[in-house]
Amino acid sequence: MSTNFLYAMINILIEPWSSITFAVVALIEMTLCIHILLTKRSNSVSTTLWLVVVIVIPIIGIVLYLFFGFNRFYTLGRAVSRSRLDFLQEKYASAEGLKKYQGIINKFQVNDCARKGSINFQLDSLLENCEILSNNTLKLLSDGSRAYPEMEKEIMKAHYSIHLSSYILMDDEVGKKLFALLEEKSQQGVKVRIIYDRLGSFYSFWGLLRYKFRNRNNDNFKMYAFSKFNIFTPWRVQMRNHRKLLIVDGKVAFTGGLNISADNMRLEKVPKIRYIHDLHCKIKGSAVSKFQYIFLRDWSFSGNEGGVNFLTKENFPTPRLIKDNGHVRVVESGAGQREGGSAKFFFSAVASAKKSLTIMTPYFTPEVSFIRMLELAVARGVEVKIILPAHNDHIFMRYASSYLYENLLKQNVRIFEKQGIFSHVKAMVVDNKTVMMGSSNCDVRSFILNYELDFVVENSSFVQDVIKQLQHELDNSEEITLEHLQDKKLSQILLENISHLFTPIL
Repeated sequence: MSTNFLYAMINILIEPWSSITFAVVALIEMTLCIHILLTKRSNSVSTTLWLVVVIVIPIIGIVLYLFFGFNRFYTLGRAVSRSRLDFLQEKYASAEGLKKYQGIINKFQVNDCARKGSINFQLDSLLENCEILSNNTLKLLSDGSRAYPEMEKEIMKAHYSIHLSSYILMDDEVGKKLFALLEEKSQQGVKVRIIYDRLGSFYSFWGLLRYKFRNRNNDNFKMYAFSKFNIFTPWRVQMRNHRKLLIVDGKVAFTGGLNISADNMRLEKVPKIRYIHDLHCKIKGSAVSKFQYIFLRDWSFSGNEGGVNFLTKENFPTPRLIKDNGHVRVVESGAGQREGGSAKFFFSAVASAKKSLTIMTPYFTPEVSFIRMLELAVARGVEVKIILPAHNDHIFMRYASSYLYENLLKQNVRIFEKQGIFSHVKAMVVDNKTVMMGSSNCDVRSFILNYELDFVVENSSFVQDVIKQLQHELDNSEEITLEHLQDKKLSQILLENISHLFTPIL
């Protein structure tokens, strides 16, 4: 039997399958192109880029789109919205907690501090049912070395409930110690509820599974992933709960940028390159009830649990009167809850600044319109400072951010790179009067896709604490000038251009 005959037989066998494969791929491509055109109407750059990726590199493009383009923004948004409406309907049942919550809001809501042209004036118009609440005291906590002991101390004092939401929940030294405390309190009768993001906590999957299994018969210990995904539904990976929140007995809340991970502490077993610098906040007062409400609404969606079970008056205790009397506005964002809340949070800061604006963020890849807003702020006399990490944990974000440097510097926006370990700090100060902190990065993902949790503070000593902290960050930063950009290597320019090109598809 000749070699040519064998080749001919193989071609006869393979050719039909090749045709079928080609037809199937073409059909999938056509379907995805239609989906792109229908769902990405708000961003023409993203639409064009995804069409090119799917058509030009078929197999790889299809896989990339399923994981990173098919974001379920509308479908998950509808599901979250339905859960929110069901949650609200509990007020017509026996939920005493909602009555207590509304009473706290009515008692401490501030109506006279929203000065025309200020941040709060703008946010009043942009954010519905997002009240400013008085009677709050706030404590700034730097890194896990200060935040985790404070959190553990409050957990030890818990009598009724402990609610934890974290994007990253690691099963390491810090995670194990925290879970040991939570399990101990649950055995004492305290209701422990935990929400985590499945992607953010991917590396601790088996550890979290072990905690779930170990507490399967413990009614006081429950934990759920916010957005569930697997190999059959890869598109769910895009909708992430990026919130960081701990509430104890409805009386004290911890929130900011800190995840639950040993990387946030100066532990000997954590290599220096992995250590993360971050800021967190401890809050007591009326705003805790707002954080509690947001957590329980997420819990209702994540666990598909009726609100009667947890909307109790014990979860919304009346706060004591506080001397500091800080004014706090809590801003949540995400599809089906408050779409674009994070973007409005950032845009309002830039639009309302009159003298100065300092933004510190680990990831800086905002929309073009935000860049234009910064340039306009400088043009009207505002000193704009942006503090970014010199060393980033995501190399893609590092180059995508540095791509923006030249144009910003030419418009007199000042850019600083924090030296040393990776800085994960997310904070803004406007005119040395208003502080904005939380989980949101200044990037497209936080503006559009993520479920974020931020807060605005005025009339509090906390404002001066944050100003001092950001000055410390500046003292340990190197200011970038146009001269720094003159000696860029060609390879760096290419990496920056490529990284920036793919920013819209996120």
